[in-house]
Amino acid sequence: MAVFSRRGFIRASLLGSGAVVLGGIAVKTVADQSDVSLSALKDELNAMPWASLTNAGSWNISQVLQHLAQSIDYSMDGYPQMKPEWFRLTAGSAAFNVFGAMGKMRHPLDQEIPGATPLVVQMPVADALAQLNMAIDRFLQNTAPLAPHFAYGDLSQRQYETAHWLHIRNHLGIIA
Repeated sequence: MAVFSRRGFIRASLLGSGAVVLGGIAVKTVADQSDVSLSALKDELNAMPWASLTNAGSWNISQVLQHLAQSIDYSMDGYPQMKPEWFRLTAGSAAFNVFGAMGKMRHPLDQEIPGATPLVVQMPVADALAQLNMAIDRFLQNTAPLAPHFAYGDLSQRQYETAHWLHIRNHLGIIA
């Protein structure tokens, strides 16, 4: 039978906690340094043949583009509803860091942003793309403090650019 001393337990706990903190810092560093560019992605979006594309999900192309624009706008204006602070500080922050480290995001592609303005089903794709372009331009020119993300919590401008890039790429993954 193994006998554990209080000193041994505390030492093991501190070492384990340190490894978790250092691991979290390493993942966050990767997320901060990922090679993403919203400006380049905007050019790619504008070159896509939207009239001949379809979305494999439940939303039409216009709704997807509106949703992406909303997400970017809310990062500057504030999200209408937030996950609890404990979630943003734990699971939400960890999810962002993992997505950043992996270089890709996975989330339900027909899930609206909590409390967001309803997406307009009949909006022309050109109008929705214009909204997305305006949101990207506004974000890239933004110098004001950013709002906390509804799930990920506080993000820097660079982290938000990564989050938006990953979000757009995730949605583009089912558009063909």
